[in-house]
Amino acid sequence: MENKWISVKDRLPEEEEDVLSYQFNGEINISYTYGHEWRSLESGFRMDNSVVTHWMPLPEPPTA
Repeated sequence: MENKWISVKDRLPEEEEDVLSYQFNGEINISYTYGHEWRSLESGFRMDNSVVTHWMPLPEPPTA
């Protein structure tokens, strides 16, 4: 199954679900939402909600 970018205007991921997030400057992070804010999984830092424009579920890990 092919993952596609989802606009944050359409919907947000489930709270604390790890996802790929895309920022308006082209940066991609593994992130999650907590309450009404985005947080980077790598650093734990909060990201300004206005910079995240799209997200997608993480792909399934390899099986072999």
